[in-house]
Amino acid sequence: MNDNNHKENAKFIGAVIDNDNAQSEGKLNPWFSILYKPRKTIQQIIDNDPRKYILLLAAIHGTVNIAARQFPVSLLNDASPDLSALYKYSLIVFLSGPIGGIIVLYLFSFLIRISGILLKGQGTPQTIRAAIAWSSVPYIWAGLLYPITFFIWRKFHLPIVHSIIIYTILPYGIIICSKSIAQVQKFKSAWLGFLNIVSIPIILLILIKVLSMAALLVEDFTF
Repeated sequence: MNDNNHKENAKFIGAVIDNDNAQSEGKLNPWFSILYKPRKTIQQIIDNDPRKYILLLAAIHGTVNIAARQFPVSLLNDASPDLSALYKYSLIVFLSGPIGGIIVLYLFSFLIRISGILLKGQGTPQTIRAAIAWSSVPYIWAGLLYPITFFIWRKFHLPIVHSIIIYTILPYGIIICSKSIAQVQKFKSAWLGFLNIVSIPIILLILIKVLSMAALLVEDFTF
């Protein structure tokens, strides 16, 4: 009888410990954990609310991306820079950046969805958008370094520092995105997530070819 009680107590304690471990593992801060646990992080996100923060992430990413790529070099190289260029740059960044980021999110998600069907992916539009949006976090964090790299560029004439940041974070972001896409598409391998991404240009080329052939057929039929 005592042995049975001990076994029951041991099972209960084990269940409590397993539950605590599961809860502690589930408490990930996605703003940081996406950088080193992308699959677990994105699973936690889609289990809770895949729509949360995705528009904010897309808007910030679009802003950071344009800020990094469209910065007027004259402000960094000229001794007396034209401040009107800075004004135009600010308008472009803070107006077109958020809008462009959201448009890209929905367009890229749609293309991922189409190419994922060919790979038997099981992701929904919402979960795919979540994976793409949260995969932009590395680029957002890198954006915090851009003021420093721009300062180094102007002060010490070293544009290479800025280039290193951009071209280092790019492949890292692709890895994060591939793993996140693989998770929501139920792929076992992140390589399938990567294939899901790189197959998009092929699909676009096929669509363009089909549309051009259809236009020629319409033209021949009309005339």
